[in-house]
Amino acid sequence: MLGALLRRNMSQKLSVLLLLFGFAWGLMLMRYTFQQPRPQSSAQLREQILDLSRKYVKVLTEENQNADGLHGTSMAGYADLRRTIAVLLDDILQRLVRLEGKVDVAANGSAANGTGAVTAPPLPSGPAERPGRGR
Repeated sequence: MLGALLRRNMSQKLSVLLLLFGFAWGLMLMRYTFQQPRPQSSAQLREQILDLSRKYVKVLTEENQNADGLHGTSMAGYADLRRTIAVLLDDILQRLVRLEGKVDVAANGSAANGTGAVTAPPLPSGPAERPGRGR
């Protein structure tokens, strides 16, 4: 088979190469399309972020309580940590809201473009073209 391929002219070799490349590209595209994870809604993402942050604060609380018993450290660092986490979570939430707004605008813009809405014809602008003014 290799000998038959080498005897062909250059355009046939290029055609076979392009066909193989296109086939491989199509397979990769199909694999990506079917294995792509489903997008989550913003409410689900918010709930996950809040749940993870609660777990994180709980673990830090337990670590600080263990450290208090061993080293006698104060809880001042914990209060600062909670404030820091609150600020970070608020920032993340604001970014999610902005991103959701941009996605909504993009989705609504593409939906409006795809509806095939017909616009009204322009109104006449000159005095001679205005209806009701007979000459």
